[in-house]
Amino acid sequence: MMIKTIAEAAEHLSAYLLIDEIPDGDSSPEFRVSMLRNFQIKPLVAKLISLVADGQLTARTSTGTSCTSEVEPTESTLIDVAEAKAALDADAPFGKLFEDDRAALPGADSPISLSERIENSESVWPTNAEFAEYVSNGAFINWPYWVGKMPILTPQQAARLMAGLDPDIFESLDAQPNRNDATQRCTHAKYIERLAIAEQITNLPPSEWLQWADKREFEVHDAFRDAVLLFDGTGGQAKAAVQIYSWPGIAAEQEKARRNAGRYQIGEAAEQLELHAGERADTMIDKLSKAAFEGNLPVHLPGEKARHAYPQNGMVRSNVSTLPGGISYFAGTDWRQHVRDFYEEAYWDDLNAWLAENEPRIDWKFPAPPRSVDSERKDDVPGPTDSKTQAPALAVLVHSIHERRDILDPALDKAIGIAGSHDTAAVFLALRSLALEEEQPFTGSLEKDALCYTDSNNNPKLLSKDALSKRLKRRGTKRH
Repeated sequence: MMIKTIAEAAEHLSAYLLIDEIPDGDSSPEFRVSMLRNFQIKPLVAKLISLVADGQLTARTSTGTSCTSEVEPTESTLIDVAEAKAALDADAPFGKLFEDDRAALPGADSPISLSERIENSESVWPTNAEFAEYVSNGAFINWPYWVGKMPILTPQQAARLMAGLDPDIFESLDAQPNRNDATQRCTHAKYIERLAIAEQITNLPPSEWLQWADKREFEVHDAFRDAVLLFDGTGGQAKAAVQIYSWPGIAAEQEKARRNAGRYQIGEAAEQLELHAGERADTMIDKLSKAAFEGNLPVHLPGEKARHAYPQNGMVRSNVSTLPGGISYFAGTDWRQHVRDFYEEAYWDDLNAWLAENEPRIDWKFPAPPRSVDSERKDDVPGPTDSKTQAPALAVLVHSIHERRDILDPALDKAIGIAGSHDTAAVFLALRSLALEEEQPFTGSLEKDALCYTDSNNNPKLLSKDALSKRLKRRGTKRH
């Protein structure tokens, strides 16, 4: 029997969380897995406290005997680690939560957390990016603290973290806190800090510092980039919707961000054209895929803003992180063997531009996303320079305003198409399914019998069945 406090048990068990899918990143897979596990410590603590309070997990004394108390459990409440693991596994909605067994890292007696200060350099993987980080700092940077809990970073803190330096250890960039040579990293941090101060950039969330550095083409430490991508970076408690169950919760957040940015998988775009314009989805998949392969429709890989380019000579090189050394093979020059309509994504405005050029008789257009989200995408395409090219931009703006005024219309159209009628009960049922899947602008939550969504000003709203009935009647009046 292993008796630990709830806080200690959560940190211990986090090292055994099962990660079904490792997100993309430039740091080593081990680092990304460790970071994902580390981010789950706080939710694990909250869940264990809840299980003890509900009587599903027994509080124990230091000798292991069970005990009862009128006092609410806290992080200091003692529990048996094995019982905690079993209780969490039994409560997990996604099935198996922990690995059966996980060997300790080389040189360590037990799984280590990234928040620990490691004195023995043999305790880390000596061949990956983390070792370089260890050499510079004399210890691991506590990324969950700096990126996960700090709501804002000063220019000094951000510059050091983006250069791979611990702000506490490298308070002065001219000092050398350990025997390791961090001169290059210190010089890089000085450049970042100097430009930030010159541009009067003060305190920003970690995610905005990353955007700022990328726009200025600064090299950013892999671990900082991955920490921002793996955590919301808005301070402290993550979000109310943070999930204890490892990667699925993060994947759901990324999917929501994709939808909010107005990005459609090729297959989704074809389905929208079938729903709203009456085109055949399979025909549109072929046309859009061929256009993407030939470079006539800009597409992007999930989570990336840079355009994806397909190999025109048919040669494909494998992912070197999957197959060390990489291999090349001939995949053919037919677009069908390269384009994945379920994977590659296109922005709403790029889709509209392609439709205007190649399918001018299709008058339906992909709706603009909320302006606060879309304004963050500044592609390398220059804006209009004369009045002739400005006119379409004005038309798009008017269209965008109209879309924001009727922000529920796209989802209503989709629900009506699914229901096959304008019957309120049937449409509400279809809309409820879409809302639970977080179809824009719904949040995925229900309040009593109403569907929660955000309006064009990001204010929370409710759509009841009665309100839907009135909307459907108004739409029917407009048609007649």
